[in-house]
Amino acid sequence: MSTTNPNCAIQFNYRTPAGSLINLYANDVAHASQLLEELEGLLPQSAAIEQLITPIDAAKKVTQASPAAQQHSAPSGDQPTCQHGSRKFVEGTSKAGKPYRAWFCPSQDRSDQCQPEWVRD
Repeated sequence: MSTTNPNCAIQFNYRTPAGSLINLYANDVAHASQLLEELEGLLPQSAAIEQLITPIDAAKKVTQASPAAQQHSAPSGDQPTCQHGSRKFVEGTSKAGKPYRAWFCPSQDRSDQCQPEWVRD
């Protein structure tokens, strides 16, 4: 759609809900308008592709997770939920070396995630 141009007059940066970054570089207002119209036509295709890719990326992150943050057997009792669905239990060690256990929101959008429910012994 457009090429990277360090001498561009206008630059747009968008982050999609799934976290993909879209950059547009335009030489002038007319070019920017044309690119934005093209982008509007491509957004449904981009969203469809992200739905296919996001689960693959999420699975890859789980298999590549460090020992500091891996899913273990959850505490007994009901699995808590939030507005985004069933929470995920994660147990690990923080960067500071302190152990933690919590139920995390399943939302892929970090800006929309609910606060974790910390498990206290």
